[in-house]
Amino acid sequence: MAAKSFKVSVLSFVLCLCIAVTSVAAQDSDTDYRYSIDVDLTGNQVMIYKRDGNGEYTVPFKSFVCSVGEGTPEGRFNTTDKYDWRALFGNVYGQYATRITGSILFHSVPYTSTDKSTLEYDEYNKLGQTASMGCIRLSVKDAKWIYDNCPSGTSVNMFRNGEPMPLAKPEPIKIDVNDTKRRGWDPTDPDINNPWNVNAADKPQDSPAEQAEAEETEETAVSERKVSKRVAESTDVVIVNNTKVQEKEETIPDYNIKRIGVYSGNAYFMADAIDIEGAYYVSLPEIIDFLGEAGRNIQTPNVKGEGYIVMLDNTCSVTDSEFKKIIAENNSRDKKSVLLCFNGGKIKTPVYQYEGKNMFNIGIICSMAGLAINSDGQKLTIGDYTGI
Repeated sequence: MAAKSFKVSVLSFVLCLCIAVTSVAAQDSDTDYRYSIDVDLTGNQVMIYKRDGNGEYTVPFKSFVCSVGEGTPEGRFNTTDKYDWRALFGNVYGQYATRITGSILFHSVPYTSTDKSTLEYDEYNKLGQTASMGCIRLSVKDAKWIYDNCPSGTSVNMFRNGEPMPLAKPEPIKIDVNDTKRRGWDPTDPDINNPWNVNAADKPQDSPAEQAEAEETEETAVSERKVSKRVAESTDVVIVNNTKVQEKEETIPDYNIKRIGVYSGNAYFMADAIDIEGAYYVSLPEIIDFLGEAGRNIQTPNVKGEGYIVMLDNTCSVTDSEFKKIIAENNSRDKKSVLLCFNGGKIKTPVYQYEGKNMFNIGIICSMAGLAINSDGQKLTIGDYTGI
């Protein structure tokens, strides 16, 4: 592979400590570059594109929230080196680093050491803001996705224009800085030792006094949650397009909020889920990620009819009478339902809202996608899980 070498400038050293000589990669004709990457330096957002039918990278596939720096360069580049851990400026370290150009990398939010429990949590809570020394900071999950799925030579386009991206920028999980048990870990890190991922039965036992306090707190929280929940105003895409539907109040049936593990394809996720009598409701962007790992790639969801119709592909259409019927049913009932269209099928399904996220029945969507889904009460397995 042709390459040229150059010395890292003093400015680049300050931006992100990646010392000595680096190489500029060209794309290898034998490598399958499935994705290209755009970075909106104004909006602190990364957009992953995949190929269309003509082989051009025009199909929006994933959206990541990030933190860039004032000195992050604009331009088109090709990725080069990858590192499980990389030393950064300021005597800190980043996980799953992928070099973009010179001293500029994609990497996780910094850690004070190569111990995964030493995350700089205050910096993590800045995701979505301009906060780095020049590199592109991501959650561990997103940095790992680029590390795993974008080989050296992947095209990266970085720009400042302020125009909205085709997919909404995700809202990052916020870390409670007073939570001494979990604040040192990235909430998205799939490491089995991550306390964000540990099931309640596996957690270290608190003292009796701590257990009593925790039970009282949870009982109060559950009671408050069951009083009333606001139905989703619209799906996530409608909110981005500033389209809203009529707000209603409803009481959700008996339910539990769980943080569950989801196994799909060759990936493992953690997700918040509403458990209503054994049916799990998860946010639509997360469900799309799960299905993508299982080989069911969904393009940008198309929302029509004031948010009452959600099209996950273009394989079915909705008649005027069907649209009028779903509108009439929503006007006469105390909960929000949408007509979900996917894989040639149409089905009416309720949508609930939890912490600002619109939650869809994952079992229904997997069934429409032709994927089996199994649950043991603590985790979900979608399709034929092949392991990480």
